[in-house]
Amino acid sequence: MRAFGFTLIFFIQIALNYGSHPAIHNKCSIWDSACLTARAQAITPNFTAGFHEIGTERLDPMFVDLVNVRDEAGLKFDMKNIHIEGFKTATIDKVSIDLHSRIMRLVFHADLSIKSLYKASGLLFGLPIFGHGDFAMSYGNVLTEMVMLFDVIKNKQGQNIINLKVYKYWYDVKGGGHFHLANLYDNDKISSLGMHTIINHNWKTISELYGRQMFDKFNDKIFNAVRTYLRSHPLEDLFLH
Repeated sequence: MRAFGFTLIFFIQIALNYGSHPAIHNKCSIWDSACLTARAQAITPNFTAGFHEIGTERLDPMFVDLVNVRDEAGLKFDMKNIHIEGFKTATIDKVSIDLHSRIMRLVFHADLSIKSLYKASGLLFGLPIFGHGDFAMSYGNVLTEMVMLFDVIKNKQGQNIINLKVYKYWYDVKGGGHFHLANLYDNDKISSLGMHTIINHNWKTISELYGRQMFDKFNDKIFNAVRTYLRSHPLEDLFLH
């Protein structure tokens, strides 16, 4: 019975260690894009939950405090207390790392659900818009490509690590968008219905004109999480190379 107790404690400790640390198994060659893509897909649920011990932020649900949308026509659209879901179930389309050019590429697509508080004023599509309250939107099949430049540097222990420096990204909303703004026009139902019809009919234009202010915040958080993760592991612990 005592031996059983020690065995049980041993397996509990193993379970806790694997549950709380970003364990790395089945290492890929750093040049093997197909293997890197499959490994990234496998760890996506854990990665988006955040690794507290190395300081990566939770990415699903993701929290963004504020997004301000402005245009030359005078539109002011402020979002605050923004919650985003969908990155946990993202499909990783490609991961590649080129040690010669020092470029890492990450391509993925996801369905995103976004909720926040909003305040709107000014003109949208040449029409007056105003209101404040709850805001909900959804984007289907958002394709994102991130190109990240890096150096290979030494950590404090003298081990080689990948240090991401800067990134650029492109996005394309392929699966449609839907928007709902509570209390639009002070709950004037006719005016609200008319503007909702215009907005939802022109979801593609909305995503192209105004989406980047929002996706800048999302992708900054993704980039910082990937950067922290890579800086926290020596190259030999992550890859065969």
